[in-house]
Amino acid sequence: MDSSKMGPKLPVGSKIKKWLKLLWISNSGTPDIAPSWFWNWMLQLQFVDISGNKITDDISGILLKSSFINLSSNRLKGKLPQLTSNVNVLKASSNLISRPISPLFCERVNIANKLAVLDVSNNLLTGELGNCWLHWESLRHLNLGTNNLYGGIPDSSGLMSLRLHNNSISGYLPSTLKNCSQLGFLDIGQNKFNQTIPLWIWDMRSLVIIRLKSNYFRGKLHQKICELSNLVVLDISNNNLSGSIPNCLKKIEAMFVDNESDHYFIALEYSNDYEYYTDNLKLVPKGNELEYKEFLKFVRIIDLSSNILSGLIPFEITTLTGVRFLNLSRNNLFGQIPKDIGAMKLLESLNLSMNSISGEIPQSLSSLSF
Repeated sequence: MDSSKMGPKLPVGSKIKKWLKLLWISNSGTPDIAPSWFWNWMLQLQFVDISGNKITDDISGILLKSSFINLSSNRLKGKLPQLTSNVNVLKASSNLISRPISPLFCERVNIANKLAVLDVSNNLLTGELGNCWLHWESLRHLNLGTNNLYGGIPDSSGLMSLRLHNNSISGYLPSTLKNCSQLGFLDIGQNKFNQTIPLWIWDMRSLVIIRLKSNYFRGKLHQKICELSNLVVLDISNNNLSGSIPNCLKKIEAMFVDNESDHYFIALEYSNDYEYYTDNLKLVPKGNELEYKEFLKFVRIIDLSSNILSGLIPFEITTLTGVRFLNLSRNNLFGQIPKDIGAMKLLESLNLSMNSISGEIPQSLSSLSF
């Protein structure tokens, strides 16, 4: 029933089959207040997807038991619901859920659980993160972005993607992130981190996407960044980084056009019996917000804009022929544009503005079509 127009009311209890195990009424145009029996009836279901509707309800105190639950893009409010140990996936992004986040993690630390995916981004959640999610050993994908969270990042283990963007999180990055040996997606952009980027981050060879944008990170970009051979998105824009751009970026193999391997994309997926959970990525390459989902593995981005970087643009960067968006604007770069910049055939956006670049425009640029 995906994308059907079931509604505008939820089905009444007499029309619900008691043997039903799967409910899928996403994007069905259902603006309604869910009756109490509806949430109770959901306890028998293995799969629930009521996303993309206009369901209005206070879900405080509601018990969720289904293996897969998608409540995203509704008008649900109150605090986060209670979860039984059966829940594998909970997606409740883009609602009006509020109250502190820590009770969800800290009130059930001694109870076995199977939660692997939690996405409650774009809500009104508040408070500190607490230091309890380390006890959720099955947790692999965590998205708490765009809320009102503050404090530091708790100790972590086993995560494959961690997204805390657009909050007020500060402090130091916990070195326990090193224990997340399969961490592929790290997004802590738009927070209040104020430190040098720890060297151990560049030892995390599993990283595919790293976004540290819009913080207060300082210091130099270490050469070890070039050892992240699986990296397809590097966004450290709008910080206080200084020094030169490493000339070893050519070692990042995933940035090559002929690298079509899917192995690095696996870290961004979670599968169960019903569908894939795939992380999506929002970018603003040309001033327009774009959202990449199914084609995320084909997007390669370097954004070092709005820092204090100096020196020449390394000519080695032109060997990264798979890069689609390159933004080095608003730095203190000087010298000429590398003459072989046209070798980056897939470039859709090139921004070198607000620097001290001089010399002639390379002839090879004429071969690019933006």
